[in-house]
Amino acid sequence: MQGDAHESEQKSAPDPSRDLAYSIRCNELVRSLQRYRMPSQTSVQPRTVAVFNGPNLNLLGVREPEKYGLRPLSEIEQACRDVAAPFEVSIDFRQTNHEGVLIDWIQEVRENISGLVLNPAALTHSSVALMDALATVPVKVVVVHLTNIHRREPFRATDYPAKVSHGVIAGLGVGSYTAAVRYLAEDTD
Repeated sequence: MQGDAHESEQKSAPDPSRDLAYSIRCNELVRSLQRYRMPSQTSVQPRTVAVFNGPNLNLLGVREPEKYGLRPLSEIEQACRDVAAPFEVSIDFRQTNHEGVLIDWIQEVRENISGLVLNPAALTHSSVALMDALATVPVKVVVVHLTNIHRREPFRATDYPAKVSHGVIAGLGVGSYTAAVRYLAEDTD
């Protein structure tokens, strides 16, 4: 019996070289698993893409359907939400017929969004004030147009917001919006 107790003490006695090797393997395993670690709930910031729309877009589906299509703005909003959902990105979707309101919205959200999609509508061709407001936005801005403004009347080719935006998507109808939302939702920079 005494021999058994002595054997058990020998088995439990630490072997420094073995413990060091085990410790190294554990540290390597932990480091390799950290690559796959999910961020903690407290460190995850909710991401929001703002989608702002300018004058007359509330009349989509009714106004010049041969140019702008039959889909109302509410369907474009739902398409944007559907694209953003798999990325766990929320959409702040708004429309106004007033330039000052649009500028106020941009200033309101500029620090709290992860990206901005803007269809400035007719303000595209005339609003230096809108361009100046966009220049203050610290995140990526993508200007969208339902139609290809470069294939229309010459005055429509002037796009003031595009001068300070990260990109422009035009002529794809609702696809202009969904491509912009997808781009910003996928963006992690």
